[in-house]
Amino acid sequence: MYDLEKFEKSLVEEGIAEGTIHTYICHIKEYFDWLLGSGEVEFKRLYRQNILEYISYLKNIKKTDYKTGENHSLSGKTINLKLVSIAKYNRIMQPDEIVIKKTDYIKIHENLVNPTDITKEEVNTFRQKLLQSEGCSNVRNYTIATLIAYSGLRISEVLDLKLQDISYQTYVILVRNGKGGKQRSVIVNSKVINAIREYVKIRNPEIESEYLFCNKQGKKLNRSTINIAFASVSDRITPHTLRHFYCSNAMESGLFTIQEIAAQAGHSSLNTTMKYVHPNLEKIKEKAELL
Repeated sequence: MYDLEKFEKSLVEEGIAEGTIHTYICHIKEYFDWLLGSGEVEFKRLYRQNILEYISYLKNIKKTDYKTGENHSLSGKTINLKLVSIAKYNRIMQPDEIVIKKTDYIKIHENLVNPTDITKEEVNTFRQKLLQSEGCSNVRNYTIATLIAYSGLRISEVLDLKLQDISYQTYVILVRNGKGGKQRSVIVNSKVINAIREYVKIRNPEIESEYLFCNKQGKKLNRSTINIAFASVSDRITPHTLRHFYCSNAMESGLFTIQEIAAQAGHSSLNTTMKYVHPNLEKIKEKAELL
């Protein structure tokens, strides 16, 4: 029988982020549910023949769009995420025989424009709505949004921050456990430092916690708490889109090089950064009219 506990333990030891581990486990469970659906066959090992059949199966799945009622095939990106999880399982649990290859992934044509970019005005309006929201968490949520939008940190990195990781004098934030377990220093502006400083002033003094953002028990805040708070104010802006905004905004300002943005955002490859900094559709239309 497949051993998800051993797989999960190996991922933790590799320093994989909690959210990524959860995604891997979910995709692996889906694969084995498909493979062993009848329960009449015992799993022994991964076979390439099964993988190829599974890829064909994924290509034919139809997903219902609940807004329109229409059925759509799974996107290539979604299929590839599932295949990456199986490849990870293959490498860890069956390293003696690799049965899934990168050439098996769906080829995706990356668009040069991203029409879902958010503007600086939208971000500032969003932050203000969070600040004006009712409840005791409004300043905290405003601070988190400001931090992501003007530093480019991942939500997991924000929630991992400890009080001692903030340097108010040098405007530097230490990210101890970035993607892949990498550590980096991120330079921020006064907007971020002021937001954090004001938040810390009203942070409940009765809660003893090393984390900058914590729950009532002093434990690290769960990302779902922030997702819910953001969704209550906007159906368009998420922690990830704010990170996207940071990269795009930094590039369009002309003040940063692509290498500097990659270093700030913690990208191991410049190709990753480039996906964030494509100009949005409206700006290309405006420039086209000037030709």
